Amino acid sequence: MARFQCAVCSFDDHATWAGELVCPRCGNTTGVRAAIGMEEMTDREAEALTALAAQWSEDGDDAE
Repeated sequence: MARFQCAVCSFDDHATWAGELVCPRCGNTTGVRAAIGMEEMTDREAEALTALAAQWSEDGDDAE
């Protein structure tokens, strides 16, 4: 499940995550936001997000 928000049709609710950023109501692909949990991601997506978070953490330490 993921929470979707669509700027075109004002959809704002939970729906099944199919791996694509598409409004479940109107099918729009622009102006759509989705919040998904790590358990909904593929292994590759989760690993990429974890690596990016680690890189951001390291970059924040360099700023001090």
